[in-house]
Amino acid sequence: GGYGAQVGLVAVYDVASGERVIQVGDEFDSVLAADISADQKFIALGGPSKLVKVYSTVSGEQIHSMKKHTDWITAAEFSPDGKLLATGDRGGGVLVWDSASGENLYVLRGHRGPIRSVSWRADSDVLISASEDASVKMWKVEDEALVKTWNAHGGGTLFARYALNGNIVTAGRDSNFATWTGAGATQKKIKAIADLPVSVTFNHDAKRIIGGDWAGNVGVWNSADGKLIGKLDSNPP
Repeated sequence: GGYGAQVGLVAVYDVASGERVIQVGDEFDSVLAADISADQKFIALGGPSKLVKVYSTVSGEQIHSMKKHTDWITAAEFSPDGKLLATGDRGGGVLVWDSASGENLYVLRGHRGPIRSVSWRADSDVLISASEDASVKMWKVEDEALVKTWNAHGGGTLFARYALNGNIVTAGRDSNFATWTGAGATQKKIKAIADLPVSVTFNHDAKRIIGGDWAGNVGVWNSADGKLIGKLDSNPP
């Protein structure tokens, strides 16, 4: 995170203790997207600089600075096997990089609005991207092939995430969360608690959905029937 036109950085915390254990980045603007690799060796970040930067978690040093995006970088995620890094930008561009060398390997074209999130399937072969153009697009990455596209949320899709079982959950400007099969078939639509939803994910076995909104509300829903089963204290919002 950070403050616009002032400072940007990425912080990593120990989940059990809440202790900040790693901090990287020295941006002149807020960081808009970041991820840590599955082996916890690398951190990628991006933002208004239009550069994708990769840092070592051991030394804190910058390893790569990748320049190909033409607009603000708004999404980033390492593949589960750690070999690839997917990034998306405000202009609708989706790029895939070799995480070790920083080489741009694939360019995924088709979105007509800003990219809000990218998510890898557990096998690291397929990527989904969510965009303000309302669509979720599913890509066979190594072929640069669009496998499927669907309009998930009227007004714009703000988030999409794979579960370990291959199902997908999304959030959008229609103030709904939604679940989908791995083939993109609709399952459930779930109303957000109070405000515009900003992020959503499944738990480890995909039986629960956890979603947050702009007002700081975090809800937990049963994914089978869409019923709200609890709320999490997000102090501070």
